[in-house]
Amino acid sequence: MLDLRFFAGSFVCLSLAAVAAPAMATASDSDTITIDVKAKIEERCGIAANGPTSSASTPNLEAATTLNFGFKLNCNVPFAIGVSSENGALRLSTATGNANSANGFSVEKPYNVKLRVDTDGQPLTPDQCSSDALVRNSGGCAFFGKTPGQGLRSGQRTAINREGSIEVSWPSDASSGQRRAAGIYQDTLTVVVGVRN
Repeated sequence: MLDLRFFAGSFVCLSLAAVAAPAMATASDSDTITIDVKAKIEERCGIAANGPTSSASTPNLEAATTLNFGFKLNCNVPFAIGVSSENGALRLSTATGNANSANGFSVEKPYNVKLRVDTDGQPLTPDQCSSDALVRNSGGCAFFGKTPGQGLRSGQRTAINREGSIEVSWPSDASSGQRRAAGIYQDTLTVVVGVRN
């Protein structure tokens, strides 16, 4: 089972303020006045799930598999989006300690992650990353990030009510010769977005 959690840097409500400033009366009356009206849209950048945030079924870990998870992005300013992994691999839920094997069987299976984010310009489509590159900032993954404002930068692009997706995939075990212990394997990916630092 793979779960996704979404966090936003800050949600700021849209506010509109109108100010009318009457012209100061002068010594002589005029047939014209000017009124200045000002309004402001606050910066906002947020994310929400757009579909399931966990796999609907528990796929066979030994067979080649691809899973897709969608989200909705709403950033009216340039932003950064980051993804991090709790375990760095799909890990046997009953495994204890930090070892990646038990009794001659592997208790972890690495996987690959692809990120795609539609923007108000060209989409962001960085290279895929291996799950182990999403645990700490080793410089190996363009979209690694654990806090809002970290991760893949959008440049000058915004993403107002745009779609994004996380694709998770792993190869078949048929040719690897890897033996894995029976059970449920899982990891948690966390997706964060915020105004870029």
